[in-house]
Amino acid sequence: MLAGGEAQTWDRHLEVMAASVADNGGRSCINASGVWTTANGREIAEALAERLARIEARPLDHPEAALAAFPSLKAAQGLSDYIDARLGDGAEDVTAKYRPGGRVAEAGGCAYVLPTVIYCSDPDHELAHAEFLFPFVAVVEVERDELLPRMGTTLVASAITDDPELEREIFSAVNVERLNLGSMPTSQVAWDQPHEGNLFEHLYRQRSIAGPGIAA
Repeated sequence: MLAGGEAQTWDRHLEVMAASVADNGGRSCINASGVWTTANGREIAEALAERLARIEARPLDHPEAALAAFPSLKAAQGLSDYIDARLGDGAEDVTAKYRPGGRVAEAGGCAYVLPTVIYCSDPDHELAHAEFLFPFVAVVEVERDELLPRMGTTLVASAITDDPELEREIFSAVNVERLNLGSMPTSQVAWDQPHEGNLFEHLYRQRSIAGPGIAA
């Protein structure tokens, strides 16, 4: 998220945003799927799209491989078609003009969905709140007072702002599970943080099993 005076110098944080979206092939639950800002939304979307479009599909054993493969070309294409069917009416794929080809690519016998940046002029658009198993992010510009309620619930948020009042609001927000204050990727983890130590408990149901023949 960007707000206040920091929003005027958003380009300083471009690499942090890109890492938040694309680290680990975009497959982690702590990857960023949304950049919510109070200003410069279109400029952020364009710059982020140009930056992420540099990520190419490469064989999994390539030293510069940065994307996770899909089980089949049909699965990758189906996901891409799902996104295309929802474009328009407040959602635009800004990445399309920076890619040499389509959103789906093949390399080393595997299928990949290439990074996608959506600019959403409508904060209620379905793609503004979507999450996918590849580097996907929606950039949404909203009014200052709408930032937190419009964003919705998130597992992790990086708040980049010089607005102390907004910091206090984010700190107290019940819809933010883990909070990074400052310019740090959402994908950055510190295992001594309580939430990180309990991430399994947050995502999965625990069950103990006892019975004949089951070791204690």
